[in-house]
Amino acid sequence: KPPETLVGKRLGTVAYAIYAAAGSESRRIAAQDRLDWNWIGMHNETFNRMLYGTFLPSTRPKHRVDSMAAMHAMVREGLGVSILPCYTADLDPALTRLDSSVFRDPKFDIWILYHPDARRTRRLRLFADFLVKRIKADIDLFEGRRGIRDDPGR
Repeated sequence: KPPETLVGKRLGTVAYAIYAAAGSESRRIAAQDRLDWNWIGMHNETFNRMLYGTFLPSTRPKHRVDSMAAMHAMVREGLGVSILPCYTADLDPALTRLDSSVFRDPKFDIWILYHPDARRTRRLRLFADFLVKRIKADIDLFEGRRGIRDDPGR
């Protein structure tokens, strides 16, 4: 929920899914119980509760890193699995979704917001229009509907 002091609009939702390194190892991982997977999370426990607690509350990260980029890199190298945003992970051929499920939650909505006093500023309006156009063009990627590789081991 955006603050009442700002104006703008909701553009879509950021979907998340469970990813592992692509290859034959992902078939073995997918066959295991999810609780036995080597989950990769963040050092920030608030972020872990927000992400994992929302989608997979019984999951506990075995490895912890300090950024989403580090989580992505660890998964790519086969060091574990993680919940990653589809807009980055679906574009990486070194990753595969472990199942076709995507997770969506209103906490992860994409909004364009600005102060009401600035909405008539031409350069802000041009920039906002540009962002809206670019995000809308890729909304299927943000919402997890593009590039689904749900066949583990592919």
